[in-house]
Amino acid sequence: MFLKRVQTATMSDFAKVCFFFLKNPFYEIRYELILEKKMMIYVKEAESQDFLIVLSLIKNELGYPNLNETDTLKRLEYFKQSKDWETFVAVVDSETVGFIGVRKGMSYAIDGFYVEIAALAVAEEARRGGVGAALVKKAEEWALKNGTDEMRLHSNMKRLDAHLFYEKIGYGKKSYWFSKKLGGAK
Repeated sequence: MFLKRVQTATMSDFAKVCFFFLKNPFYEIRYELILEKKMMIYVKEAESQDFLIVLSLIKNELGYPNLNETDTLKRLEYFKQSKDWETFVAVVDSETVGFIGVRKGMSYAIDGFYVEIAALAVAEEARRGGVGAALVKKAEEWALKNGTDEMRLHSNMKRLDAHLFYEKIGYGKKSYWFSKKLGGAK
């Protein structure tokens, strides 16, 4: 709880926070949380020039190091051209530190549309600073603007930190998702 207070501290609280940690050195936190001001996060629609950074985030933060660069960049361009897909990037101090990809879909089981978070990644050094929440908020705004009020996502079972993050921002566990790789696709 105290870490959250430190992360959201205003500059007027800065001196109090530093004094607290000087008097209480047993707290195990990263000093940059104390010494840095709150991050200013700018979220925007991804442009083609952002795609190499998005690719890097997919490879390094989501754990897909063997993705084919050419194919992935083609997919990102396809998503950019589609009215049912959108990619947003988060920028902090002129550096892209995260992205979210969303798509609008339909289901047999619900009336209307939903928006699915297809991918969300934040650079490790920018985590727990509000970047992920800002990206999800932008995706939710996009969903409302595109005529739906339901958001969905799938998260790998091993991504326990991600599960906690989604629950913290109001998402609930609803179902299991299954996958099967089919050989022989053309």
